[in-house]
Amino acid sequence: MRFTHIHKASNTWFDLGECEVCGAPVQEPNGVSVHPKDHVKLIEIGAIEVHTLPPQLDVNEDGEAVCGNC
Repeated sequence: MRFTHIHKASNTWFDLGECEVCGAPVQEPNGVSVHPKDHVKLIEIGAIEVHTLPPQLDVNEDGEAVCGNC
């Protein structure tokens, strides 16, 4: 499976990464929108449900992968 996490409220299926500066969880690029009817199926195949959508990955001036707080 390419994506590992699902946020039901936003219908977002994404991979979870880590900020290279502070270590906070971030959404890796290129997550996809899924139809609500697919939520159960995705969880059955191993997607991990998150209740809070983490910020999207960004890149700072030094080329580091960072969260929105850094």
